[in-house]
Amino acid sequence: MIKHIVLWKLKPENRLVAKVKELRGRLEALQEKIPLVVNLEVGVNLASPHTSHDVALCTEFRNLADLEAYRVHPEHQAVAAYVRDLVEERASVDYVF
Repeated sequence: MIKHIVLWKLKPENRLVAKVKELRGRLEALQEKIPLVVNLEVGVNLASPHTSHDVALCTEFRNLADLEAYRVHPEHQAVAAYVRDLVEERASVDYVF
């Protein structure tokens, strides 16, 4: 299994509750739209907003090929384009578990 974790620091003007809720909804919808996703969680940071990332996406895939297919999937690409406009910083890690 492959774990794919992405962390985003939102631009200050995008840290509004409504924008974060919309972002979370779009991310969570990916599990229904892309069958390759085994599990998907979205977390919104609760503490240390000035020193931490704001949103975390944790996804699981059966193998690296499924992760690569997810990355180029049109539904993922659409959400990724939306996210790029909201963020000022991104970090990610992929690992076997």
